[in-house]
Amino acid sequence: MPKEAKPIKQILILLFLFLAVLVISLVVAKTLKSKTAATADEIQTYQNAKIELESIRVKIEKYRDEHDNKLPANLADMVPEYFTKEPLDPYGRPYDYDRWQNTEVALLSFFGRDGTPRGFGINKDYVLRLRTLKE
Repeated sequence: MPKEAKPIKQILILLFLFLAVLVISLVVAKTLKSKTAATADEIQTYQNAKIELESIRVKIEKYRDEHDNKLPANLADMVPEYFTKEPLDPYGRPYDYDRWQNTEVALLSFFGRDGTPRGFGINKDYVLRLRTLKE
């Protein structure tokens, strides 16, 4: 009889391991889904932020045209002439504006819902490249 008990014990251990892996997989999948899933409102918020970023780009280009073909050092330099206050993304964070030192190139970015670079879905970055006009 002891020889027959050993295979049953092994089957029970394998069944336990299978169930543990299944539970862990479900928890991980739910966690990932909650971080990446988006409601219709969140998708619309993301789209609105992209539209606002394009509007900011137009104002930066107007600034450039009115300031001897130079880009602003930062968005705060455009207040109050072009903005009533420094623009914020829908999540209350300033849009990222990075003008490369000693160049006339700048990046205007929105980092999505999570506010960090490199994402996907509604966490995907939306980046616009700005530069001076060639004469």
